[in-house]
Amino acid sequence: MSLKLSIISIEQIIFTGEVDDIILPGEVAPFEILPSHAPIISTLVEGVISFSPVVSLTDEQLPEMVEREEAEEGATESSKRLRIKISGGIAEMNEDVVTICVTL
Repeated sequence: MSLKLSIISIEQIIFTGEVDDIILPGEVAPFEILPSHAPIISTLVEGVISFSPVVSLTDEQLPEMVEREEAEEGATESSKRLRIKISGGIAEMNEDVVTICVTL
């Protein structure tokens, strides 16, 4: 199972694709969304959105504001986990579809 993720700003579509999980900077604390999560709408604060795409992406396929997370020490392959720094936004999740509107 996976989630369908769309991250957009007023200027552009930043990322769309299937992901295994998402970690978001919530107003009270960071929180994680996994497949089959209950529906949620949440404001986001300045921080980092982190997610694991189902399909690995090359560096050339990533928009410039999307970074690859450092692989954990001792890992034999580079991390497929991606991150985007945001200054705020709002996230909605319903039926494994997550839409995140952000300000960068």
